[in-house]
Amino acid sequence: MTDEIVKVTMENCEAVAQKVVDCLVGTVFGMASFCQVSDMKNAPKSLNRLVLSGGYRIVDGSVRIKLHPRRQIFWDVRDEQVTVTFSEGDDSIIIERKFADGRILYRVIMVLC
Repeated sequence: MTDEIVKVTMENCEAVAQKVVDCLVGTVFGMASFCQVSDMKNAPKSLNRLVLSGGYRIVDGSVRIKLHPRRQIFWDVRDEQVTVTFSEGDDSIIIERKFADGRILYRVIMVLC
């Protein structure tokens, strides 16, 4: 099993969003988020039993994927360096968002069933 690592650009933004939605449609999943600033990491915030509540919306490189209950997966390639890793081995998706100020936000999505 290999991981597929995709650097998100304006050109492939829609295809990556569609692949994330395709991986999550019809599943229940959990999501953990944490931010790394320099050498320090914040404690992860996690949510369980999430499902898609629709597709995605893209406006000028800003992607929003709606979830239920009242959450979203978001990234903006205009202001961030975004990398998405699709891991087939453990059914996970890792979204890494690097900001200009050095912060890195990680969002780890794990399919639960």
